[in-house]
Amino acid sequence: MRRVIETFGGWTLICDEEKRRRICNASQSIVTAAGGLAFSWSLAATKGGEPVFVLRAPVSGFPARTVTLDVAGQETVIRLPNCDAALCVGFLPLDAALVRQIKARAGVTIRYRVREGGDPVAIAASLDGLGAAIGSIR
Repeated sequence: MRRVIETFGGWTLICDEEKRRRICNASQSIVTAAGGLAFSWSLAATKGGEPVFVLRAPVSGFPARTVTLDVAGQETVIRLPNCDAALCVGFLPLDAALVRQIKARAGVTIRYRVREGGDPVAIAASLDGLGAAIGSIR
């Protein structure tokens, strides 16, 4: 197997190639000042080939286990139902509105709560580079 890793802005494209088959995902990870994971998301494909964002955040102590993405003023609440002691994982299908925002290199605000009654976490991120990463796969 051959692994190729490329960086596009704040996004990292990882492609594994084996026997003429290529599987890729583009990821962005944001760490806390202490070095822990604050948020991570990857654009990958389902088994059926449909594009989907896989989101990871430390929300296991918050009963709702949700993350809110604000992309160009459009808020989307994503439930992250699959958790271990450190992180919860959820999925967001790639739709036409998100494709437009990727092409526009839009900024994103990610918001969540780590635990009930805790202060909200707000993280600034960007889709800049994701379109170039996707384009390089083809």
